[in-house]
Amino acid sequence: MNWAVKYRPTEYEQIALSPELRKLFEKRILKDKHLGDFLFYSKDPGIGKTTLAKMLGEIFNYEVVFINASKEGNMDTIRNTIDRAVNYASIEKNGKLIILDEAERISPAAQESLRGILEEERYENLNFIFTVNNKNRLIKPIAESRLLPLDFTLPKEFATDNPEFKNSVLAPILKYLIYILKDNNIQFETNDLYNMVKDDYPNLRLIVNKMEFSIVNGILTPSSYLTSSNKMEEEELLELIKSKNFEELYKRSKDFYTI
Repeated sequence: MNWAVKYRPTEYEQIALSPELRKLFEKRILKDKHLGDFLFYSKDPGIGKTTLAKMLGEIFNYEVVFINASKEGNMDTIRNTIDRAVNYASIEKNGKLIILDEAERISPAAQESLRGILEEERYENLNFIFTVNNKNRLIKPIAESRLLPLDFTLPKEFATDNPEFKNSVLAPILKYLIYILKDNNIQFETNDLYNMVKDDYPNLRLIVNKMEFSIVNGILTPSSYLTSSNKMEEEELLELIKSKNFEELYKRSKDFYTI
């Protein structure tokens, strides 16, 4: 299993958030233990929207009903799953959290059906979180009023001279990456790790994938990875990993690595 899948962040402190969003979570959502109906959105992939949504279920001790719209895109399947979830309160947990991942993949007509569910009266401690990369593909009632939209877009500027950026964004990323390396007994220089983050920020998933393929004899060696003029595209790399086509991955990587 590749590291980006195996090592999804398991602690809130490992999630990089904009300073503004971190303040909202820590001073309102987590401190007051107040979970609402949210829309997590950002066009940047791999920054932790889905991971944090699942994590909130654990933090609040909620039963989590997770629906991946890209895999379970049939509206009947989605509606039946949600209908079952909203009709029965959780017996063993504090509440129930329904997560609809990649919700923008659902048709506008299907979204109208979901809108009705969101507007219905429900039992206490039943909440929804939708995650999307493109908020504009949601109908307005869902995107702007039925769910509270939270922008997960990280600051574009890699501003290490900004204390808020260092504490809210950079420190959690480095903590997360160092955990992965130590768990695999990999030696590393902090400056090398910092430079890898800087090169591909804010795409954390890409950073982890590159880090995994930059290990030489148990040492993090960024120079062993593909040069900028000879990179394997991220989507192509991920597809080879997901399909477990290790023979082709090895064949392709031989041309790029200097080991």
